[in-house]
Amino acid sequence: MPDLSMKSYFKVKILNTFLTAALASVGLFCGCGTTKQAQLEQAAKDWCATIRASQVIPVYPLTEDIQPGDIFLVQLPVDQQQKIYQQKGYLPFDNHLDRLNPINYPNFYSHNFLNGQTNVVLPADWIRPDGSLSNTWVSAPNAAFPTYSFSVQRGAGINMAFPVEGVPVGLSLLGTDSADGTVIIKNAHTLGVDTLSLYKQLKLWAATNFDFLSSFGDAEKPNYLRVVSRIYTVGSVDISLRDASSRAGGLDVGAAKPVNLLTPQLMQGTNADSGTVQSNFVAGNSILQGLMTNALAAKDAAGNLLPGGSLRLTAASARTIAMRETFDPPLTIGYVGFDCQIEHNGQLGPPIPSFSVLDKHFSLADRLGGSPTAMIYSDVIISGIYQIIAAQSATDSEAVKVQSQADALGDFIPPNPRRYTYDAETKTLLDRDSQVNGANNYPAFRRYLGERKTGSAALTDALAQSDLQYEVETGNTIASPVKVDAALRQRLTATLDSMNRPLPAEEQQAIDDTSSSLVNYFIQQLDQ
Repeated sequence: MPDLSMKSYFKVKILNTFLTAALASVGLFCGCGTTKQAQLEQAAKDWCATIRASQVIPVYPLTEDIQPGDIFLVQLPVDQQQKIYQQKGYLPFDNHLDRLNPINYPNFYSHNFLNGQTNVVLPADWIRPDGSLSNTWVSAPNAAFPTYSFSVQRGAGINMAFPVEGVPVGLSLLGTDSADGTVIIKNAHTLGVDTLSLYKQLKLWAATNFDFLSSFGDAEKPNYLRVVSRIYTVGSVDISLRDASSRAGGLDVGAAKPVNLLTPQLMQGTNADSGTVQSNFVAGNSILQGLMTNALAAKDAAGNLLPGGSLRLTAASARTIAMRETFDPPLTIGYVGFDCQIEHNGQLGPPIPSFSVLDKHFSLADRLGGSPTAMIYSDVIISGIYQIIAAQSATDSEAVKVQSQADALGDFIPPNPRRYTYDAETKTLLDRDSQVNGANNYPAFRRYLGERKTGSAALTDALAQSDLQYEVETGNTIASPVKVDAALRQRLTATLDSMNRPLPAEEQQAIDDTSSSLVNYFIQQLDQ
């Protein structure tokens, strides 16, 4: 999850303390067979699983400091992240690497929320209008979330936990051994930007930091860059709790509950006039609100803030209680984005959008057992589409244009490319003429990229040996192997560094544009 601000840290610390105290006071831990640590671990996972069902990636704890363009280093793509919600232990924290400044906000919102506005700077002018906390997020698009339900029983613990203080406060005031509740997220807003522009910015960022990213390019245990493209914030939460315990003879078991103060009762010797009833109700409400205020503002002997938050009582009876918790300023509850696998040379794989993999039904990578396979499969498909288009070029002028665009990539093949392989048995690096020599079309360029990738792996394995031999082919003549000295090792190291360096931005852009043209042409043919 994203990095914690100091405010968020204290909020979750307060919640955990009060949750433990409230549950213990009604015996919820009795007989449950779980430890305090397990309860705290499960609270975060229950919340994440619930928010994820709304088709967004959860933020836990809620935090203000996350926005589109944030880059995180993660070990699981979004299509597999739900697995950690079923595992033991705390949720792992993602490494917040950097924050891009999305450049396409003006175009993205130019036809709606920014129509006619020329001096708005996003996200600042929506998060902090005029640099203040007044009217935060009011100009942003609205969003809505479903109502979430949960229940609590003695000896079973909470089966749905929420990072809001109102839940444990209400449980403590009801003093019940069984309760049903709902949480309604209100005043929600959203802020986003398009994936295409963010992906282009990410590639430029990755090209600048490829030396750092290359340390995380592990094919066996892949790492991913996750980029946030849209966030969702919440301004307030309505919490409603209903006592669901069984009673006999109309008697409550245990100590009297504070909410009984809100049951209007007449003093002895008085009449049931409306003024008396109203007076009793107001008095009871004031007492209960005072209990909440004192609890939320209290400190222990050491000066530590006791559990609580910005809570207001909205309704109560002997068996129900309703409260509203306000987040001022609003906090981020979830986000969507995309993941890119980090390859061994620091380059990035294609973007995997979160919306297409939150549901396994749409996840090609999940069906194939992982993103690396999906990437290979994608390359094979695009190469196959090129062959189909090449066959169509004799009768279709549009196919001729697309094929010409693809074949133009052959101009990026460097003169006299080399092909490297490593013989581990003899510890010999084999330097051969490339199989693309003399070719200048799309298939040759794809083969060159393949030789570049396999050559990088071969040079890496070879240069790790202290007693390496080197065998080179020139023309049709293969020279005898020679022992690699310091000068030759330095030259081979420079070759490896060149292979690991990301492709120039204009070259990578041309590759992406060509792939899009190939796929778009193929889709158009399917629609005819």
